[in-house]
Amino acid sequence: MSQINYQYAFLEEYLPVRYSANEFQKQCRSDVYSFKAGYCPLHIKNGLCERISRIAVVPTSDWVVLFIPASKSERTFNRYSYLASYIEQKTGIVSTIEAIANTYDFESMHGSKKRIDHSDTYCIDSEYFNGKNVILIDDVITTGKSFHNVADRLMRKGASSITGLFVAKTVHPVESFAETTYHREYKNDGWSYGKEYGAVECFR
Repeated sequence: MSQINYQYAFLEEYLPVRYSANEFQKQCRSDVYSFKAGYCPLHIKNGLCERISRIAVVPTSDWVVLFIPASKSERTFNRYSYLASYIEQKTGIVSTIEAIANTYDFESMHGSKKRIDHSDTYCIDSEYFNGKNVILIDDVITTGKSFHNVADRLMRKGASSITGLFVAKTVHPVESFAETTYHREYKNDGWSYGKEYGAVECFR
């Protein structure tokens, strides 16, 4: 890995199914599963847009929203095509699923302890992001390896900066703050998450 620090933000916590979950954690799991299936809940769409608006300083023309592909091209389209349009309409920032694509489809290893990182095989078109600040969206961040690898490749191909944005971060019971400092409540402008709309961290 390079020595670049990439900031990332997430909206919720994902507690793996091997752990017993409370009702809030089960709802967070459901949000992640719905997102993966291409049925992004409205509060997640609005949450992503809210965070994007906070990350992307003006002028918005200097920013672009990209997506880390799913395991299959069809799943990538189902998961992100409508979401990209929604984000672009709500934030005014160009959002596209065309910049990063699978060279070939592969089987998802969701839930496996031996997950294979396919990010080195992605086909990347720098025309969409050269000289721009990139907000890179994916469903869940666990170790951060795939995110970091994709971010490195985008930087080498001309991106000015990379910020990750995830629906959820994988946690384990000892790490979870779902029952203490993390909460979700509905306000007039949509769902509000935890502290400052989700934590922001650095990954090296």
